[in-house]
Amino acid sequence: MPAIKYAALSYTWEEPVFPELLFVLDTSTGKRPMEGVIRVVPITVNRDSALRYLRKPKGRLTIWVNAVRTNQNDAKERDAQVVAMSRIYQGVSVVHCRLGVELSPRDGAQCMEILKR
Repeated sequence: MPAIKYAALSYTWEEPVFPELLFVLDTSTGKRPMEGVIRVVPITVNRDSALRYLRKPKGRLTIWVNAVRTNQNDAKERDAQVVAMSRIYQGVSVVHCRLGVELSPRDGAQCMEILKR
């Protein structure tokens, strides 16, 4: 069976305020593609902005997003996910980085200069 191609989203953390809602199709419960259970996950503004930017008008985007798949209130589950992050990031086809929604072009240029060091 071929490996599933997926992307990952790396983003800046914010205050733990979750005003946006993400609807997730959990296909692990279904027997056919696109069959499963819809879960509603409260998310931060930055995460919402990044996912809206990345979503495709048509087609499917398979993406791993920290704190969406993980119950952040369960220390055992969260710690297990942190241990698995190396494997998760090694398997991705691309990593999308989101620095924030209120950055100016100057802020972005400064970030790139820091990353070059």
